[in-house]
Amino acid sequence: NLKLQGGQILVNGYDLEKDEEKMQGLIGFVPQDDLLIEELTVFQNLYYNARLCFRDFSKKKLIRSVMRVLMDIGLIGIRNLTVGDPINKYISGGQRKRLNIALELIREPSVLFADEPTSGLSSMDSEMVMLLLKEQTLKGRLVIVNIHQPSSDIYKLFDKLLIMDKGGYPIYYGNPIEALNWFKSASNHVNPDESECQTCGYVNPEQLLQITEAKIVNEYGRFTGNRKTTPKEWYTLFRQQLQPKLQLKEEQRDIPKSYFKIPGILKQFGIFSIRNLKTKITNRQYMFINLLEAPFLAALLAYLTRYKFGDAYVFSDNRNLVPYLFMSVVVSLFLGMMVSAEEIIKDRRILKREAFLHLSRFSYLNSKIL
Repeated sequence: NLKLQGGQILVNGYDLEKDEEKMQGLIGFVPQDDLLIEELTVFQNLYYNARLCFRDFSKKKLIRSVMRVLMDIGLIGIRNLTVGDPINKYISGGQRKRLNIALELIREPSVLFADEPTSGLSSMDSEMVMLLLKEQTLKGRLVIVNIHQPSSDIYKLFDKLLIMDKGGYPIYYGNPIEALNWFKSASNHVNPDESECQTCGYVNPEQLLQITEAKIVNEYGRFTGNRKTTPKEWYTLFRQQLQPKLQLKEEQRDIPKSYFKIPGILKQFGIFSIRNLKTKITNRQYMFINLLEAPFLAALLAYLTRYKFGDAYVFSDNRNLVPYLFMSVVVSLFLGMMVSAEEIIKDRRILKREAFLHLSRFSYLNSKIL
């Protein structure tokens, strides 16, 4: 999303900026927030997302792809439930998170970034989500997860661990279990060879942060605000001891095949329009307010511009007829623009996610205006 200030990002030896066309659909991104269309069902969220990603798929093939993903993530039983918002919940937090991941998995990206996939989840839901991501690596995908304070079981699921210190300094890259040994050894801790409990196998990931952020104790035995080892010093140790052992290959290999192809502008307009319509129809409160708003304003306007001459009201003698027509046009334009703007603002989180797919903003705006 952001232009590089320096360096390169290589995937199988191909440059991400120079070979952008070849990289289409290769990378997936699961945001921390569950960016779902809350008025639609679990199935509809996935189905309309798939329609915007696979131009060449028939309806039958799209439905089959959606059902397969729902089966893989264990949501097949709730496919017809409305997602709902955090207040009016129809599905649980863990199910929302799995659906959020499924929106990317349906495209079958070869590289998947997941930002805080366990935030706000119970320990059981967290483990289910992490096992789902682990399954993706067994299918040959590269999954990069940004996570804080993982439990011992979740920590041991990772194949590689990259620790970034304040200021963006990389201070460790390698085996997660061996990380504790290395930090203990580098900071002269007792028992540097112990990384997990020999009886139960428990690992304490928080110990990594305790060692890296250990504070200096003053002459009164109190902790100061200064660290024993600064981020730059940890980085120097990493460069000297760990980086020379890393074998980072840059040979060019084939890019995995991707079926990702976005539809044309007109087809996107049709998909957005149908999705908008279904979203509105299921929201009864929205429909009730919007359908009553126009007749109410029309009646109020008619009453205020009614012109009575003598005892009887004669329509043809109403001097306010032209102002009424003018004000009706202004009010109808105002209503349409207000509803469109409200819808676009409401969808800004969804737009942020779909911007990653490079969809047509023109098609989206026109579908909202319609």
